[in-house]
Amino acid sequence: MMPTKNTDENDALYEHFFLKYPKEAYDLSREIAQALLDVFNELYSYLNGKKDGFSPNNNFQPMIVSGGKLLDGGWYKRAFMQFPVQAKKGHGIRLMCDLKLHETSENKPILNYGHREKAKLKVSVWQSGAFINSGVSLGGNRPVIGRINIGMHLNRYFDYEIAVYPSGMVSIGINGILKCSLSLKSNVNMSEGKVILGSNLDGKSFGDFFNNELIIQSIDKNDRTKNLGVFGNKILSIRPQKIPYNLIKRNK
Repeated sequence: MMPTKNTDENDALYEHFFLKYPKEAYDLSREIAQALLDVFNELYSYLNGKKDGFSPNNNFQPMIVSGGKLLDGGWYKRAFMQFPVQAKKGHGIRLMCDLKLHETSENKPILNYGHREKAKLKVSVWQSGAFINSGVSLGGNRPVIGRINIGMHLNRYFDYEIAVYPSGMVSIGINGILKCSLSLKSNVNMSEGKVILGSNLDGKSFGDFFNNELIIQSIDKNDRTKNLGVFGNKILSIRPQKIPYNLIKRNK
């Protein structure tokens, strides 16, 4: 990455390219710089911070065995797992998990993303009766909320997705189908924080559900996804893809 010490070559490049074709030279330099930023941003993300999910102690780990029998997923009842997420400027976030919910008369948290102390991008997902509610807020503002009836999916596994795009559009899907589209009316930057499955960000309010997998992805301005973490009770192979916010049929 060191510049060449051959001043003749540098002068020739400047005179015959940058001076003659300033717009093309500027555009090309900008694209090269952006490519380098993207590459080193990913490298920095991989080298800094542990991405494994964890509970603060054994008392809060999801149950996988009950009565001597292996359950069909992790049981999140007074249990949670948290996953660190690093900031990515100009990127949104996409969260997916498969859930098995039972009807409840209380508001039960399922999934949360954000920072407990910093008022930036936050995502909250909770169950209320036969509905799954999803709230997204930016900078401490009042959240926009999507409400979806999941009565037909209770007591069986279904795939849930919430995607917050850099443009501020929010897409919510069930079983790979877009169910709700919202707008924050502001651009979004994925902020540093954590994704927590099973409780609120404080770890004081808990849900009651089964889960088999959690997928965390970033979304760039061209609607392309990149995996930040794929966690599950089975080996998952998730490929990056392009998913516009208004795409009806949505895949993992």
